[in-house]
Amino acid sequence: MKNQMTRNQKTRMLIESALMIAMSIVLSYLHLPALPQGGDISLCSMVPLIFIAYRYGWKWGLFNSFVYSVLNMLLHSVATPAVPSFFYYTLMILLDYLLPSMLVCVAPAISGLLEKSGKGGRIVSIGVGTAGGMFLKYISHILSGVLLWASYAPEGMNVWWYSLVYNGTYCLPELVLNTVVFCLLAKCIDFKTLKRPVAPAPEQA
Repeated sequence: MKNQMTRNQKTRMLIESALMIAMSIVLSYLHLPALPQGGDISLCSMVPLIFIAYRYGWKWGLFNSFVYSVLNMLLHSVATPAVPSFFYYTLMILLDYLLPSMLVCVAPAISGLLEKSGKGGRIVSIGVGTAGGMFLKYISHILSGVLLWASYAPEGMNVWWYSLVYNGTYCLPELVLNTVVFCLLAKCIDFKTLKRPVAPAPEQA
């Protein structure tokens, strides 16, 4: 019976993960017009991936997001700079497509560290974790801008500043949007039980 339950749990995890990947892909199509060298503000496309990471742990979240990234590349057009070699092309795939969505899913690990420090409640830790994961996504795009897209910077403009501004125009609004929506979701549901969160018992005097 125990083995059967384990198989059922694994099956449920795979089904939920596949559904959340599909939802993220659908949401990725709902976005504002894309920028010239890639990047757009989507309708909370990272929220389903972050949900899986909180529900089943950040390690599974990384794998789940890797699958999403590969499928997303196959379904969307891939913007490519004038890269001089296969190494730079591989680096672009890593920094612009694989790492960004995977880094978002370390959010539960960040939340866990905050909770252990005792410096925030459940919603605060989830908000900080989600924002932290989204910020790491931003960092990955910044590095890509500096290492691979530097030739697109306006003449005389510092490449780091160019990458910060260009990628910030869509990464920072997405950071705010995904964090706010995910915190609202966290107020309504416990990710482990899929029930309403239980308020902590008041401390006795």
